Amino acid sequence: MTPQKTVCIILVSWNSKRWLKTILPQLLKTTSQKTKIICIDNASSDGTVTYLAHYPAVDIVKLSQNTGFAAGCNHGIKHSKQYNPEYICLLNTDVTLPQNWIAKLLAFIELHPHASVVGPLVMNYDRSDLSKGTQHLHPGIAKDYQDLRKIPGIPARPARFAARRAGGKAPQFRESTPAKLTRVSPNHASGALKKYYEVEAIEGCSMLIRTSVFDQIGMFDEAYGPAYFEEMDLERRIRASGGKIYLVPSSRIGHFEKGSALESAVLKQQYKRNEIYFHLTDPRHSFLQNIINTLKLFREHAVQSY
Repeated sequence: MTPQKTVCIILVSWNSKRWLKTILPQLLKTTSQKTKIICIDNASSDGTVTYLAHYPAVDIVKLSQNTGFAAGCNHGIKHSKQYNPEYICLLNTDVTLPQNWIAKLLAFIELHPHASVVGPLVMNYDRSDLSKGTQHLHPGIAKDYQDLRKIPGIPARPARFAARRAGGKAPQFRESTPAKLTRVSPNHASGALKKYYEVEAIEGCSMLIRTSVFDQIGMFDEAYGPAYFEEMDLERRIRASGGKIYLVPSSRIGHFEKGSALESAVLKQQYKRNEIYFHLTDPRHSFLQNIINTLKLFREHAVQSY
């Protein structure tokens, strides 16, 4: 009988060997024996599978073709069922993980049974500032963070790491100091971060989700393959079912945005296609209303671009 795990961490990889060299050692240092790491490989050609073989504690699921992020996550969720986990953690390969990042998320979700999804405060890769995604999704949190950095005695910018990308390697980093910022924010005094924020969505690079959520609303919609809007759709369906989503600033990770994907004209077209599909499938409205809202959105985009 396969022993139960509290959490299964799912990594979806496509030619991500350089990122895995950084994240796997960090994962093994920051997780417990009640954690199972599962890597879904989307037919990589960079030696990813050979590299992963050096980590016997990691389950490797090799796919014959690049199925994209949504389908890759679904393969991981299905594979995790043998461990009967309470939680699924979906994690990008292009992140850096300080000590206790997942312990803080687990502590929060276990104390808040109404929480369906929790995520960390996502910083840029060296964790010297908020990620662009966080600033875009959460302008209120970004303001709290910027106000916090103005407090006397708090450094304007934490010590930065020496980034190296030569030789196809992921940037290397030294432990930065943003964790010190949390010492002034236990009760959300003026100019401080709250202990947690209820939000409409969190960044898809790190999501801790109750396994029961997938039983209730299903897994990722693979129509969003290979990428873009799949996590936004999942979070929207979670909220529509009555679930709540929280961001927990005491847990912080670094994210090299777009590090695990390649920008191309094809992907830009995929982004536009998925954006239309996302707005047309809003479960809160009728299909006719979704068409009207989508047309309004693209009319606004046309005016802005003009």
